[in-house]
Amino acid sequence: MIRTELLQISEANDPWDFRGHGSALERRGFGRQMDHEEMLDAFDVSLNANTIVLFFAIGLGTVAVSTVIPVVYITKMNAKKILLHGKVE
Repeated sequence: MIRTELLQISEANDPWDFRGHGSALERRGFGRQMDHEEMLDAFDVSLNANTIVLFFAIGLGTVAVSTVIPVVYITKMNAKKILLHGKVE
């Protein structure tokens, strides 16, 4: 008897129990009502040095990868064989 009461109390106070508390999107915060002030306070549209460095690194990495892949492919080919036979196998 005491055990079942304790289990009921612990289940009722479990913060990770989301059953019966709205849909999955509401549990993730999509159903929250905000006024204009809260919405403007939630936005952070800023461009600082970290963001610039991040964009630069991603762009440089993309260029490097897109350059290295064709170079590796071309260097693995046998240029003499391609020029003599006129086709790539």
